[in-house]
Amino acid sequence: MERKENKNFNKKKAVKVTTTLALCTGLAWSPLGFVHANTGFSQKPVSIAHGPMNHPLGNINLPKNVLNPKFMDVNTHWIQLGPSPITGEYGDNGAPRSDSGRVASIAISENKNLKTVYVGAANGGVWSSINDGTTWKPLTDDQVTLATGSVAVDPNNPNTVYVGTGEQHFSADSRYGRGILKSTDSGKSWTTLGSDVFGGYHIGKVAVDPNDSSKVWVAADNGLYQSIDAGQTWNKMWSAQGKPTDVYIVKNNPGVIYMSVAGSGIYKSTNGGKNFTLLGQGTLPNYNTNPLMYNASLAVVEGATGQQDTIYSSYSDGNGNLMGMFKSTDSGVTWDRLTNVPQYFDSNYSYYGDYDAQHPSGQGWYDNVIAVDPTNPQHIIAGGITLIESLDGGTSWKSLDTFFNAKQGDINTHPDQHIIVFDSQGNAYVGNDGGVFKESTDGKWHNLNSNLNTVTFYPGLTAFNGGNFVMGGAQDNGTNLYSGQKAWLQETGGDGGYTYVDPQNPNFMLAEFQYGRILKSEDGGQNWDYAYPKYQDPGYLEDEGAVNDDEDGAAPFVTPFTASSLDNGKYEVIVGADRVYKSTNNGNLGSYVPISPKLDTAAINTVSQSKTNPNVIYVGTAKGDIYVTFTGGGTDPSAWHKITRTGKLDARAYVAAIAINPTNDNEITVTYSNTGYYSPESTNHVFYCPNTNTTNPVWTNVSAKLPATYAPSVTYLGQSVIVGTEQGVFIAKPGSDEWSKLGKDLPNVPVTSVVYAGNGKLVVGTYGRGAFRLELGQDAKHLAGLK
Repeated sequence: MERKENKNFNKKKAVKVTTTLALCTGLAWSPLGFVHANTGFSQKPVSIAHGPMNHPLGNINLPKNVLNPKFMDVNTHWIQLGPSPITGEYGDNGAPRSDSGRVASIAISENKNLKTVYVGAANGGVWSSINDGTTWKPLTDDQVTLATGSVAVDPNNPNTVYVGTGEQHFSADSRYGRGILKSTDSGKSWTTLGSDVFGGYHIGKVAVDPNDSSKVWVAADNGLYQSIDAGQTWNKMWSAQGKPTDVYIVKNNPGVIYMSVAGSGIYKSTNGGKNFTLLGQGTLPNYNTNPLMYNASLAVVEGATGQQDTIYSSYSDGNGNLMGMFKSTDSGVTWDRLTNVPQYFDSNYSYYGDYDAQHPSGQGWYDNVIAVDPTNPQHIIAGGITLIESLDGGTSWKSLDTFFNAKQGDINTHPDQHIIVFDSQGNAYVGNDGGVFKESTDGKWHNLNSNLNTVTFYPGLTAFNGGNFVMGGAQDNGTNLYSGQKAWLQETGGDGGYTYVDPQNPNFMLAEFQYGRILKSEDGGQNWDYAYPKYQDPGYLEDEGAVNDDEDGAAPFVTPFTASSLDNGKYEVIVGADRVYKSTNNGNLGSYVPISPKLDTAAINTVSQSKTNPNVIYVGTAKGDIYVTFTGGGTDPSAWHKITRTGKLDARAYVAAIAINPTNDNEITVTYSNTGYYSPESTNHVFYCPNTNTTNPVWTNVSAKLPATYAPSVTYLGQSVIVGTEQGVFIAKPGSDEWSKLGKDLPNVPVTSVVYAGNGKLVVGTYGRGAFRLELGQDAKHLAGLK
């Protein structure tokens, strides 16, 4: 959540920037109702399609070409560096908190004396704990994707677990799925089901019929599905309008099913899903109301057999604002608006994020959840940015906010709630952008993040000293520092991004938080100051009393920058946003000048500067275009050249990274990505060009023997190129498509940064499983020309 920022970034003080990824500044649309991200990490809600959805890929064939990859140095293994967890983030009460990455789903299996808690991390796969969150074990690292939308345990067989892959939280980084994973041994082994039905989509809920385990239901982007053979085959049961997000099968009244549909409303079936009826017409928001409803959470208290169910739902509109919370005590026939739901959790900030009349945009499209205690149906917990609780069936509410309004001694929870699950004793487990937290029956909060290693790193990781020093910016978990321990220290808050630390003078650090707010420290992270340009074009950046108070700048959510030391002892900083900006005075406010005109209608997504000739700068845009200057840039259009590229791209692809050959400024390797999409063209994602300074540059697609997934990162290492994909890290000679996979034991997670850290060590940042280090073997060193 975005808050008004405190200008002092002294990490010894309690106040820190705390922001979610989910600030919506407008909708982007596509014919199939998927978000069309304008940049790799431009965070916007997806559109809700009104009408049936066809499969976006037709009859897709999931990638098979890396099932038996050629390994280089077969005995080398990736070592997990953490963060597990992030430490040093502070609430308003000054108490520290430990965090991990975003959690989308929680499921609890209670079998006699054994309770197993399963967590589905948004991009970090499924984890389990048999000691109530004291320690966690990853279960799906080797599956085709770690993007997780829902985890469900068969209520009749605790050993059977289903996982809906593809996170359905409607943000631009909610990655697509590859089907349903099923385990019959509590997660020791898995089978992939329904990849032809659910591949390329996002799943909001998997539910097993409590009366018949052979019946499994899935609420997904492309409709509501049922399997009557435990997941072997699937039938579409509903696809009228909107996107199903939740489904609840009533045990005590067989045949009754409730369904929540984003962009449409709450539905009910009384005949086992053959037909559904929209509930609350004339009372509840739906697809015909003004404003249009966007998202509705769902909680059901079952009545005894033959008796009425009680239903709760919280609605948000297309701007993410709270439309209201509603209750039905007659199985959905009539509804009452709950009138005492708190709109604001303090004088400025609302439950969903529309913090004043000038900024009427909240986050209900992203964080909107409600749950009822099975031991006490009057006990309700609802979550938006923070948590609220009712002990009298919704008549009155109190804030459970233990971050913004925390009292001394409180355990701080993280903002942005996605899932709330009660166990059979009434303990509440909460998943949010900072991991997993528990409210026990005595009302006390417990942090369960321990070794849950699910942090999502954006591009721009810094690593040196053989990987013993690493700094990276994470989604809603700030910028964090590794210095040898798996528990990393948070340096700055908010959403992190690119980083820079001078290996020769590690006191000089650069970090950022969302929309181009670059930060600078000259004392090793003890104090931080603003260090960003005065962006020229209207856009996303809201300065809110920091600097340039009346200026809005067109900076991407994660703004690329690069930096280097100068001979005079100062630092040059180059920033890509609506155009390219440069400072030769440490990035100090007021020291930046534009060194390009506006190059494209889309924001700059990546910036690369030659290590041998600082006048050579390449930038890539969110539209997939590449520009270069060989003269240090300038605002005259003639100073920059658009490089004509040949070869087919996915229509939605953006330039993810540009690597420059350190011995030839005219040679580059470029990677393309597209967060959130699966595309038939995804084999066209790494291109090589040896002659960018010519009128007709020659491009070679070197992707054919890589996984059919996107490639978020690339770097040159000596005489070789290393590419980070969604299914591993690969090395080859420049211009060659003969790739070899580096190392073993790296989970199948997007690799957003690849950095050579010296001393024969490679460090990667991932979007869902933290950071890893690899000691390069002799074969890789030989290929790269390293001694």
